[in-house]
Amino acid sequence: MPKIVDYEKKKKEIVEKAINVFIKKGYYNTNLSEIASQCGMGRTTLYQYFNNKEEIFHYAIKNVVDAIKSDIKKTLEKKDSSFIDKLKEIIEKLVLYHSNTKNMYLLVDFWLILERENSEILERVREHALELRETFRNILNEAIESREIKNIDKDTMSKVLYGLVESLLFHISVEKDYNPRRHLKSINVLIDGLKA
Repeated sequence: MPKIVDYEKKKKEIVEKAINVFIKKGYYNTNLSEIASQCGMGRTTLYQYFNNKEEIFHYAIKNVVDAIKSDIKKTLEKKDSSFIDKLKEIIEKLVLYHSNTKNMYLLVDFWLILERENSEILERVREHALELRETFRNILNEAIESREIKNIDKDTMSKVLYGLVESLLFHISVEKDYNPRRHLKSINVLIDGLKA
């Protein structure tokens, strides 16, 4: 009787192992043979799941983005949290999720590749960034309406908060012993300063 393989599960396993190769060697220095070897399979078997390394890489990034969106949605759905607490939690999740070295190196490499190629995927990443800023803006708007925070320029503040997250992620990627929790405390002081 032939072995039944969960196709999506197998794709995720391949991506997990491929990420390790991408991190060690970089995107351009990685080839499909190395990924197949890391996965304990031949290249022809690998082709049953992915057409090329670009497809593997994009699948990995999509999984990262989907996980982030899912986390944000769960935080936004919390009924017992203040808007300030939701904002802090989203920023903390973004930072701590990315401070996992594996994700950070992958995203930095991915961003550099996309900047060189000016690809359609870069546009999707930019759209995700805009969605995130819009999430910050919506939370700020609701917080203003509920009088939880001062009446501020929510458009500018959403860009400031997004910029702080980007800055922190950059520091995490370049400084080996960087402590994101210390930086998060400073961001939280700034957010608390918005309270009415």
